[in-house]
Amino acid sequence: LRDLMLVKSGRIAMGHTAMNGRRFQLGTLECDNQLFGEMEFFTGYRCQLDIIAEEPLEVARIDGEQHHCHQGFDVAESALAFHGFTGR
Repeated sequence: LRDLMLVKSGRIAMGHTAMNGRRFQLGTLECDNQLFGEMEFFTGYRCQLDIIAEEPLEVARIDGEQHHCHQGFDVAESALAFHGFTGR
């Protein structure tokens, strides 16, 4: 995972796709500045959940290519590059 996603507003569904292709929906969430991907971004682990838009979303992509993860990295102090768009 190279980027973080900030969902400013909208409803998403969270689920998991099993190795056999079967999908399991785990719930929905009304987002209010919800950040997704931070654990995978900072640890390098694979994404565990599928995040699917249930309606048009207002989101911002935080470009991980412009930020280097190093000891003492502080997102609040970094000059994050937001690329806002509305998607579905």
